[in-house]
Amino acid sequence: TDTVYAQLEGNTNVNLGKLPRPAVPDLPDFVIEGGLIRMRAADDLAGCAAILAALEHVANEPTQANVHGLFTRAEEAGLIGARLAAEHGLVPKNTVIVSVETSSVLPGAEIGNGIVIRTGDRSTTFDHEAEAYIVEAAQRIKAKTPDFKVQRQLMNAGSCEATAFKGFGYRVTGTAFPLGAWHNRGESGVEPEFISKDDFIGGAILLTETAKLSGTSPESVQAWLSESPDEESERLRSGRAKR
Repeated sequence: TDTVYAQLEGNTNVNLGKLPRPAVPDLPDFVIEGGLIRMRAADDLAGCAAILAALEHVANEPTQANVHGLFTRAEEAGLIGARLAAEHGLVPKNTVIVSVETSSVLPGAEIGNGIVIRTGDRSTTFDHEAEAYIVEAAQRIKAKTPDFKVQRQLMNAGSCEATAFKGFGYRVTGTAFPLGAWHNRGESGVEPEFISKDDFIGGAILLTETAKLSGTSPESVQAWLSESPDEESERLRSGRAKR
């Protein structure tokens, strides 16, 4: 981890006790301006809020299987909470895990272009069978709202909870809100983290639609790829036979 030096203002004789100690930056709790949500810690309160919003909307919707919202702790210390939850089977082993969090902006994962379907992180690549649920949900939304924004990218700035569950045999996928000023590292020093308000709203909608698919088996891209292209195959055979 990085070493951070802080200069104390005012009474410099204050007793800080045993060091190191946790510190909270003197930043705004929550501000919406210019289409952006600025927070002291969007990572990962934004993800938690999106999960709660999805659960609130799907609570009275009939689904073919259970939908769980799992909140873990000690992520920055090594995904401790997620690893323990996976190890002890806190959710059934046949559960499709969808990690919901924020991650630093990357080319192809830009603020304002929609929530990102995360294909992997720094440690692992995720499962296409699990991703099929999110892709199907996105297609359903786009059928009604063609300008709905969603991105797809392997975001390798860090590792997320999906990796922890994948290590214990779960099928995993993930989503991420593109994040600015990651870990409060702004261009001018310590600054609030920020995400797009529209990305957040769209992400909550996508999670809600994904949750409605619980217990189903949406087809992934492998479904149509596995269908034999008989007509094209015959054309290839005919062309080869004439030579």
